[in-house]
Amino acid sequence: MKENGIYNEEVAENIQASFASAIGSSTGKNYSLCHGDLGLIDILMVAEKKLSLSGNDKSLQINSLKNNIIESLFSNKPVQADINSVGLLNGIASIGYGLLRIFDSELVPSVLILDKPKN
Repeated sequence: MKENGIYNEEVAENIQASFASAIGSSTGKNYSLCHGDLGLIDILMVAEKKLSLSGNDKSLQINSLKNNIIESLFSNKPVQADINSVGLLNGIASIGYGLLRIFDSELVPSVLILDKPKN
């Protein structure tokens, strides 16, 4: 919003509170894009870019969360998602798409914010 010349203190405070709540969320219950860890990290990566957080403490927290999710996903624990479904938001496709987003969020658009594909 700032880059468009729009700023509101109350909105800025809500964004910061939402970010703090999201970064402090517990993980490992579900990996889906819809309501799981990969959806959480997707939104945090969007916030990181939109709020120009790159290189600060919040960016480090996001990267730490990404690493924790990847480590948990590739551990020997059972995958928490509806892996019998092929759906993009809840099924096994959501896990694959979420991992692609973590790997290259510049190339792979966010379906959660209806981001358009990059050229």
